[in-house]
Amino acid sequence: MKNSFAIQIENDTEKFLFNFDQREIDNPDIYNLFRINYIRRIEQVTKSVVKFKNPPMKILEIACAQANISLLLAEKSYDTFVLDLKYGFLKYSKKKYEKGNIKWIQGNAFELPFKEASFDIILMTEFIEHVAYPENLIEYTWKFLKNGGMLLITTPNGDNIRNELPHISQIKDRKKIEKRQFQPEGSGHLFSVTESEIQSILKNLRDLQRIKTSFIGSILLNNYTYKLYRKIHYPLLLTIIRFIEIAPCFRNLFSKTLMAKIFKRKR
Repeated sequence: MKNSFAIQIENDTEKFLFNFDQREIDNPDIYNLFRINYIRRIEQVTKSVVKFKNPPMKILEIACAQANISLLLAEKSYDTFVLDLKYGFLKYSKKKYEKGNIKWIQGNAFELPFKEASFDIILMTEFIEHVAYPENLIEYTWKFLKNGGMLLITTPNGDNIRNELPHISQIKDRKKIEKRQFQPEGSGHLFSVTESEIQSILKNLRDLQRIKTSFIGSILLNNYTYKLYRKIHYPLLLTIIRFIEIAPCFRNLFSKTLMAKIFKRKR
């Protein structure tokens, strides 16, 4: 995957994604809080895919934006398909391509142009919080997953102590937020989701085998603590973050991202 510094930006849409890449995956400051949490999320998602099944395997990433995860998985010999509503996002992603089998598709997440049971893994990273009815999206998407497949979702952790958004269960009339759905960036977040809420949303899926939840990153990395934590040796800092992610007394309160791996029963 090409570094964003190596590609030519042609319009505001590409500049929008370029700025995210510059701040996150390609940020030269390894202690930057956005970079650390973003890299950590990519590492955990790709690690979960590799641990689940080796290639050849078909993966669909919905609402891909830059498609950084799928570009990396394509380089690991997975057959990846990326879908986004915005053509400009796909065009930017194509500029980052170097090698591997990947297909870019413009489309709506509720109108997937595939046959049912087409994919071994479906990824929805940082997307369901932009959708007014995520349970409907998940139920619809579930049909395109093969028996024995995995749906992997990441979303901002609603239980962390710095969360300012209402929990999805606190929104009584979601029709009022429908007109704001599918908007990118943090300003497009409609609600937050807790570990118990994601379990509740997913429990009625047909042929559900099991749900495994985990946490990624840390909200303790922020603008207020930057001067302090950047003095910590980087490998040690990562060790502290990993501890926060798994420690029962810390992970719900201080982790930035909630990850859910949902496995479909084999028939």
